Amino acid sequence: MKNQDQQNPILVSIKEAARIIGIQSRQLREAINDGLVPHYKLRNSIMLVKVSEILSAMQPIKENESHD
Repeated sequence: MKNQDQQNPILVSIKEAARIIGIQSRQLREAINDGLVPHYKLRNSIMLVKVSEILSAMQPIKENESHD
């Protein structure tokens, strides 16, 4: 059985997706522009994303990594 996202993919605005996952929309736009997160563009240039694809692109930070 397919999961719900495969059966009924939900596209949301960048602003809404950022709110759902708890980041700023600017951060999400940067990830999209860097090619890290797929997006879908409507005819009127509105960009939409799947929250599941954003979560898949996110990687946990290792505790021992230094932050310069």
